[in-house]
Amino acid sequence: MININQVNNNLLPRIKSSLPSNVYLVQSFDELQEVIKYRRNYYQDGSPEVQMFHDDGFDEFSYVFYVRDDDGGIIGSARLLVDSLTGLPEESILPSAVHDLRRSGKKLAELGRLLITGDKSKTLSLLYNVVYETAKIIDINYILIVMKKSNVSSHEKMMKIKTLSENMGLSWDEEKKELCLISWDINAESEKFLRFSQRYVNNKQFEEWNDYSKYHFGVFLSVQHEVYSSVSTKCVGNVLDLGCGSGRIMGFMKENLNVKSYTGIDYSKGMIDLAIQYKENLDYQRAKLILDKIEHVSGKFDTIISNLSYYSWGNKNKCLEVIKDSLLDEGRFLLVTPNNQFDIPKLANLVKREAFGHPYYNEFLSINYHIANTVEYPSLDELISQVRLAGFAVEKAHKEFFLGGVSYLELRKMS
Repeated sequence: MININQVNNNLLPRIKSSLPSNVYLVQSFDELQEVIKYRRNYYQDGSPEVQMFHDDGFDEFSYVFYVRDDDGGIIGSARLLVDSLTGLPEESILPSAVHDLRRSGKKLAELGRLLITGDKSKTLSLLYNVVYETAKIIDINYILIVMKKSNVSSHEKMMKIKTLSENMGLSWDEEKKELCLISWDINAESEKFLRFSQRYVNNKQFEEWNDYSKYHFGVFLSVQHEVYSSVSTKCVGNVLDLGCGSGRIMGFMKENLNVKSYTGIDYSKGMIDLAIQYKENLDYQRAKLILDKIEHVSGKFDTIISNLSYYSWGNKNKCLEVIKDSLLDEGRFLLVTPNNQFDIPKLANLVKREAFGHPYYNEFLSINYHIANTVEYPSLDELISQVRLAGFAVEKAHKEFFLGGVSYLELRKMS
């Protein structure tokens, strides 16, 4: 559990926003006790070593993550402990190579308490994803891991690691295998690791967006019209639309003579298929639609927009990094996303008033209820903190859209 006095609180919103579905960061005593109980239920050996495993006192100063299954049960957990003057749990037996890294000014953390009782491949992928993203956010150079020697070769294939010690005792499970200490170079990115760690991030959401596409396109509310109309008038030059959905904004973009071209990208095939049909119906020659992840964007743009899609991004930190690289020096990034004051009952009444009688009325209302009740939207201040940490300067901010439930930011790259 993160001790408020031990970490930079400004980083917590950014870390939380990077978490995939069903993965959580411990932030309360009750959560931590639930994770500890999960560990104890698995490691029931009463030996001093195992008791020390449960009660080493470092949880309070660590990033403790856990994964729940669809029924709410914990199926995996891991702990990322940042190195400090207090040292690490294995301090007394750490090899000289660790002290050499410290003396060279490298920032270290230890990945420990890794326990998986659910689908091993999926849960390991999700936990490695959050550990990696958190390490990048808090500027860790190397992660130390005590692991079975038999697991080293599989890790060597997908990440840059180095064995620092081959004498770290035996594992506590039934296998009783020899343990070693490895260092993982976080900054040596590997395509194999990125594919593995992102394998299960939001896959379920992509299927849901495919199903939602026709309802998304079919129902168009006044609050949506207000957003698209306002945002489109601020666009100039070559425009990139992230999470473009069914491309509803293209009708507004076509009327803006200051827009030279429009590129929409979305990872839902259902959404892009509808957007292509809409483009052809509009005869919008300067528009291009791309089926792909935001992380794979290429090219340079004068204006980048994101309308009501930010909350669904699987890897927000990577996406913001790509946006920064894709934005011209004098360009603007317009970000529109729901906030923590998103009033579900009030907006539901608006849907009932404007869409009742529409053939998609029930499905549209049901799906949007589901989304709004399962997503944790950031406050305007939290959103501003996230984008500033990613290297953007805020020129304008308000929460006037969607009856106050949606935040709007105009951003430029920090000089």
